[in-house]
Amino acid sequence: MRNVARMLLAALVLPCVGCAANSGLNGKWLGSVTEKSKYTRCSLDLRTQGETIAGTLTIISDTGDTKAGTSFAIYNARRSGNKLEFVVPVSGELDADSVFFELFVQKDRLEGVGREMRQGSQDLPAVFVKQK
Repeated sequence: MRNVARMLLAALVLPCVGCAANSGLNGKWLGSVTEKSKYTRCSLDLRTQGETIAGTLTIISDTGDTKAGTSFAIYNARRSGNKLEFVVPVSGELDADSVFFELFVQKDRLEGVGREMRQGSQDLPAVFVKQK
């Protein structure tokens, strides 16, 4: 009977452990994405509800292709351990121009790379710092 009670308690508590970890992602993150030695300043606004992660990536500095203030919804966001992954459809559709981000969560910092979905695309180093 004790084992059954422990298993029921674990079944209730363990799913919430991931929820609590995701809640640390909530808020505004400022940073940059680097392409060909050029920094593009960006903000990442994240919202979580349980296991669901949603948000937007906003360009702060003009890139030539994209004007400052342009926002893109993020898609397919998921967190696995200390890794956050999501896709930004810069053309408005999920296609080869979309950028897949793989960022490592380190306290108040997200750091990793973005990469266009087309084969042979270069890594785009990305760093975001959580704003208080």
